[in-house]
Amino acid sequence: MGCTVAAMLAATMAPKARKKSPQHPTSCPCGAGALYAECCQPIHLGTTAAAAPVDCMRARYSALVMSQVEYLWSTLHSQHEDRVREKAAYLQALQQATRTHRYRKLQVLDTAGPDDSGVAQVLFHAQVSWGKLDRSFVELSTFVQEDGTWRYITGTARAVAELGHAPAELTIDHWECAGHHHH
Repeated sequence: MGCTVAAMLAATMAPKARKKSPQHPTSCPCGAGALYAECCQPIHLGTTAAAAPVDCMRARYSALVMSQVEYLWSTLHSQHEDRVREKAAYLQALQQATRTHRYRKLQVLDTAGPDDSGVAQVLFHAQVSWGKLDRSFVELSTFVQEDGTWRYITGTARAVAELGHAPAELTIDHWECAGHHHH
């Protein structure tokens, strides 16, 4: 079976034989349409702060693509459940994920806030694959400022396959409603 899978993969991969889109070798993986060096890289390096929650979210996504795992740790809110883990273990798990998963595309679907209590939300669709498996998902991420910077505090994700309609049609309001009735 292993060799048929390999043959199938080779056949499907053949047309786009490993070309790393030569036209835009350094376009930012966050999809904002700018060069990485002018978009998320300064945020990853700490020379620029993410101005808005959506910028933090985009930078977190591109950090996965670029294996900038320290940035992912630094943008976790102190109340995030992963903060109870040891930093080294967290970074190692992320490093592993960046090696085994392909982060193909990010689409920001909707944003809300910050509201009066400083809570902001970003709804996004991430196209991710793990080998031949499609691991794409939509997530509603919640951000709160801490020490003057936007931090990721919590998120609820659903596999695209479970959504019942195209991710592009989703809004935060619709997401909130859909969360209450599971079919």
